Amino acid sequence: MAVMAAAAAVPGMNFVNNPRGNYAPADLPLISVSSQNCNSLNISTECRKQLTKIVAITSLLTDFIFLSDIRLNTSQDHIQRISKQFLYEGKRSYKLYTNSDNHQRGVGILMAADLTGDLENFFRDRDQNILGATYNDGNGKIRLTAIYGPNEDKKEFYDSLDTYLCMDPTLPIIIGGDWNCTYSCEPTDFNIDIFRMRSPPSLTR
Repeated sequence: MAVMAAAAAVPGMNFVNNPRGNYAPADLPLISVSSQNCNSLNISTECRKQLTKIVAITSLLTDFIFLSDIRLNTSQDHIQRISKQFLYEGKRSYKLYTNSDNHQRGVGILMAADLTGDLENFFRDRDQNILGATYNDGNGKIRLTAIYGPNEDKKEFYDSLDTYLCMDPTLPIIIGGDWNCTYSCEPTDFNIDIFRMRSPPSLTR
């Protein structure tokens, strides 16, 4: 189940005269974020299917794109070629950052090449379900976190996510990706998150 990013403001911040409204710190970077399940970027040779997929992903045109299920079980040379394709072949140029060297799972973050600032303080979990980083545009910081939730009830994923969340709780954070779960446990007739499913994927998750 793909879930768009959700943001949390820093508790106790003063929002008076904030041009962005009363919902976020005044120095919060102005960015747009989207999320995409790739169903693998691991294609051993360059081909039309790979380029079509990259163009489709970059056509989202947001400043950051969270990628899940990228499965980069391939050589460093091929990963570099994929990175160059995201820079030169898409609707907008992106830098690629990943937590993936396996034939399953794997997450990534695309950062638009025309953005000022950098990603720093990376966090990568062992199971390659989480890639976190702090975006610093020189005026403010925000943490960005791409996730790919396990399709089993694995407590370790949520423990790893909780560990990362606690590392710097003073910064706002956006988390997005394919959670492989749904927020609502309502029956399918009333649950827009599980359209065309027979039941929620996991009541536990």
